[in-house]
Amino acid sequence: METVNQHFGSAKSFAVYAVDMENSELMEAASLENSVKTAMKTSCPSRLTYSRDCAAVYCQAIGGSAINQLILKNIQPVKVHEGSKIKDLIVDLQNE
Repeated sequence: METVNQHFGSAKSFAVYAVDMENSELMEAASLENSVKTAMKTSCPSRLTYSRDCAAVYCQAIGGSAINQLILKNIQPVKVHEGSKIKDLIVDLQNE
């Protein structure tokens, strides 16, 4: 839970942060069941549930279908380099 290092569709966990200009706070750390059968059936819906109140989702990679579903929910998908540190991404976001 320190780096962004997974594909959105197969991510085993999510960290949800509240971020403003000066502060950030970990709101939720969610772990998803690591089962191929479950992932095949619930991959995107369960991940969309965790991101429902988010303005953006940071991931190492993401498929076109998931991108479209996020955009329809007004959530910006952001692909980052493997191993990007969450704290650095938060600082970059605050500087924007």
